[in-house]
Amino acid sequence: MGDRLGTSWHRYGGLAGVAAVCLIAFASAAGLARAAAATWYVAPWGSDGNSCSDPAQPCATINSAIGKASAGDTIEVAVGIYTSSGDPVVLVNKSLTLAGGWDSTFSSRTGLSIVDGQSGRLGVHVSGVAVRIERFLVENGIGLDGGPPPSYSYAGGILVDGVGASLELNSSSVKNNHWGGVWSSGPLTVTNSTIAGNTAKNGSGGGLTIHAAPLAVRNSTISGNTADYGGGILITPIATTVQLSNVTIVGNVATNTYSPAAGYGGGIWSGGNSPLHIRNSIIAGNTALHLDPNVPISPVVSEGFNIETGFEPTADDIYTNDPRLDALADNGGPTETRALLKDSPALDGGNPDGCSDENGVPLDTDQRGVERPLRFACDIGAFEAEPPANDDFTDAISLDGLTSPQVGSSEFGTKEDGEPDHAADSGGASIWYCWEPSFTGTGYVSTEGSSFDTLAGVYTGLSVSSLTTRAGNDDATLATLTSKACFPVAAGTTYMIAIDGLGAAVDPANGEGSVTLAWGQYTSNDPCAILPPTISGTPQVGRTLAASSGTWAGLPSGFGYQWIECDEFGCGDVEGAITASYTLPPGAEGTQFYVRTSAASSSTATPSAAATASTATTNPLPRPGGEGEASSGRAAADRCGALPGRPH
Repeated sequence: MGDRLGTSWHRYGGLAGVAAVCLIAFASAAGLARAAAATWYVAPWGSDGNSCSDPAQPCATINSAIGKASAGDTIEVAVGIYTSSGDPVVLVNKSLTLAGGWDSTFSSRTGLSIVDGQSGRLGVHVSGVAVRIERFLVENGIGLDGGPPPSYSYAGGILVDGVGASLELNSSSVKNNHWGGVWSSGPLTVTNSTIAGNTAKNGSGGGLTIHAAPLAVRNSTISGNTADYGGGILITPIATTVQLSNVTIVGNVATNTYSPAAGYGGGIWSGGNSPLHIRNSIIAGNTALHLDPNVPISPVVSEGFNIETGFEPTADDIYTNDPRLDALADNGGPTETRALLKDSPALDGGNPDGCSDENGVPLDTDQRGVERPLRFACDIGAFEAEPPANDDFTDAISLDGLTSPQVGSSEFGTKEDGEPDHAADSGGASIWYCWEPSFTGTGYVSTEGSSFDTLAGVYTGLSVSSLTTRAGNDDATLATLTSKACFPVAAGTTYMIAIDGLGAAVDPANGEGSVTLAWGQYTSNDPCAILPPTISGTPQVGRTLAASSGTWAGLPSGFGYQWIECDEFGCGDVEGAITASYTLPPGAEGTQFYVRTSAASSSTATPSAAATASTATTNPLPRPGGEGEASSGRAAADRCGALPGRPH
């Protein structure tokens, strides 16, 4: 049997509600850009002597296209690397849209267009105009350096300044720039974007700096940035308001490289009394030399469902500094993200009524464009974990025609309404397969090689809530945590196979993972469990319980028994209780009992097979592993062709 230790996070009790807040209408370039009078084209193979108004005659540089454009136009930029000998690489002095990521024919968007400062100049300067930038990577820029502190330095990636300047940054990345990622003295909106790996000195935040203007960040990742103040975000001296919706601010650092007295606000630092409104966001796992590493001092209005430290939480916030995220990586979509690990508290931790931005507009996709929610609620932060493709019964993957074994994953799996407990455990993260054998005899399924403590269940039936159990197994032998179940099969009958994890709903770290599934005809004489043992008798102190040996394939030469007791602290073998019967002792009230039956093989070289324990209890307690959660029952096409009872 597997380890049944659980993992949990403490949701901090706190304010029952939050005060009403005023919403700021952000200045936007969208209206201008989307009503564009003309479209211009740029590609690395173009020429600035071209008309640039025809996809077949693009400019070679973005600046040349800007020179030809008028306010309200759109400049489409093909995938490629754009550099310059001048500073900055791109100067935007007209209100327009820079739309990157286009393929060579300007017919579809296939990636990001790259503005590379080559560690010698600023990437993009937005000067006194309202601009929208989408699907760009701005990297290796270096900002203005006014000398040692207290002189100010400005962003090396994107600088937004001048009267009337504003920026909407969408589906873009700002990475590995020096003296900060983005610095803006005008309204700044960041959506579906990543700000990562930027460094700054006194006067700039590592990722974003907002100077006396409103800031809204939605569905975005700010990670791995470093600064003296505000590794992730610096607010100076005061912003009108800061709105963070489904944002991941993790792994940023506040140090004192350039200012010995610095090192404040690894996540966010405010130089004034700027109000921060935060919802469905992760601000955790940052580091700083002084005070709370995530959000020290700044006045924060938590609108709930955040993972954080550093501000007064609501009852719906999760107070932890370890959000359990993977490293920044390409997880699909145009920008890199930090995926949730399978035991992250962010999973299903968002607002159950749906995640939305500061204006109440639903955020129905994550940063990558993946639909949210996909499980029971949207996930906290910028990343939505995707359940396996065969998470639901109706999405079962057909094994017919495939070669055994097959490899899959149960990570982020769920348990549906009406789904049975597999191998007598509540599980909680099942995936489904179906198999129509071409023979009549004994079949088997095995999870040997899987990365976690598996459960296997085999069924016939038309729906997940009306299945007939044909076989079930927890541990194939006393020495393994993977499963093996044998069962009688008839040619032409479809069998539904569920693979789950022991206690997966409570302990996903040990109950979910990589699945290796083998199947076929069982011809060995070695014992193989078909159905688990049963327990008879009255579960009362002083009464005797009796266990059957279970049902087996092969030729068992004998059976062994071990009774197990479980309480709220865990499970353990009952010393000396190794026969088919067990008398409940005084003090057993409220304790749940199991029996594990093993079948010996006639071959001394073969380990004893084990059958899943069945249960009896003096007063029912949940088996360690927890109760399965209800599934949303996503509708999906039948991946198994004809299920049992359907016409072939």
